[in-house]
Amino acid sequence: MDILVNILIPIAMLIVMSIIGTELVVDDFKRVSRYPSTIIIATCSQVLLLPLLAIAIIMTMNLSADLITALVIFSAMPGGGLSNVLTSLGKGNVALSITLTAIGCFVSLISIPLILSFALNIFAGTDTRINVPVLAMMAQLFFLVLVPIATGMWLREKKPRWVSQHSRLLKRTSNLFMAVILLFGFNIENGLSSNGFIEALPVAILFSCGALLIGYFTARLIGLQHQELIALVTEFIFRNTGIAILILFVVMDRPDLLVIPATCALVQLILSLLFIAAIRLRGRMDEGTEAAPIEKAAAD
Repeated sequence: MDILVNILIPIAMLIVMSIIGTELVVDDFKRVSRYPSTIIIATCSQVLLLPLLAIAIIMTMNLSADLITALVIFSAMPGGGLSNVLTSLGKGNVALSITLTAIGCFVSLISIPLILSFALNIFAGTDTRINVPVLAMMAQLFFLVLVPIATGMWLREKKPRWVSQHSRLLKRTSNLFMAVILLFGFNIENGLSSNGFIEALPVAILFSCGALLIGYFTARLIGLQHQELIALVTEFIFRNTGIAILILFVVMDRPDLLVIPATCALVQLILSLLFIAAIRLRGRMDEGTEAAPIEKAAAD
């Protein structure tokens, strides 16, 4: 399992993100830059509202200090790279998803220590200063998101005919490696016992469902269309579990607290897939509704 998680999953991510890059052009990112207010509101909402959601859960549930600590840390994490993959799977705006992930990572370098120092001091009774693993965060963003996306875009620009001819093969390959990521991306042995899972599951469900609702209503408030809504909601659901584990395991030396990010990783994955399935089903129903009057008119 360690080999799968530490070697196969990053390789699968590189391949999938590279293939996603072949579906993008520079103009996609230029279009995203035309509505900066969306990016600003979405980023600020994640930074502010998700920790507030965690605080609301803490105040309404009788949680142990360990669960409080782990939940606060997880809520302060930026969006994860897997949100880009799932946005592509849901046929959302991938360029917007990548932009939100990148900006969220940079903003979190400042927001994480501020949020954690404040919240942990009040709710967990610990006055701990968290050192953000800057190099690890930037390396993850650079090598698992930006580089493969740029490689795919370069391939499309230099070899457009080849990309067009092999688009079906690339899509099937992407789907195959997406399945690999989804099957093995959650390592249940990593700090997760059955008792810990049962204790953390209600917290993980509440937080993940709350994040989905906050993302959805934020998207509606901004007035986003279908593809942009998918990108934003998926970004809200998916926190960067890897960085949360790194902080708990390496920075704080608390592997016993991995139960929250591990459980949330499973819940947010299931929730994202259900959300994408619901969105795609609704899209097909809307297409069918729109097509019916046209077919009726043609018959007349």
